[in-house]
Amino acid sequence: MRDDRGANGVLPVGWRQDLQDKAQAWAAHLAQPGVPFAHSQLADGMTGCWRALGENIAQNSSITGAEQSYMSSPEHRANILNAQFNLFAVGVARADDGRVYVVQEFGQGC
Repeated sequence: MRDDRGANGVLPVGWRQDLQDKAQAWAAHLAQPGVPFAHSQLADGMTGCWRALGENIAQNSSITGAEQSYMSSPEHRANILNAQFNLFAVGVARADDGRVYVVQEFGQGC
């Protein structure tokens, strides 16, 4: 993701623990059998003050494939290249059937 932002003239992002916790927890949730593939409630689990939050979710056979699908999707690409977002975290979980779930969380703190 950092390479994607840099290649498009967008500043890199920082990291924050609550974004990381949310991304990993949601990826693990999505990887459970029978769970619908859906976005989380953006504010759930977030602490402090936020000006903006965003989320990308992907299901793929690999992390690389998920990143490629993000960049091929206008909505997901827009989150990745959104200069408003200056914080980022990613969570990854593998389901029993081998599918990989990747969750990217984006934020701009107050």
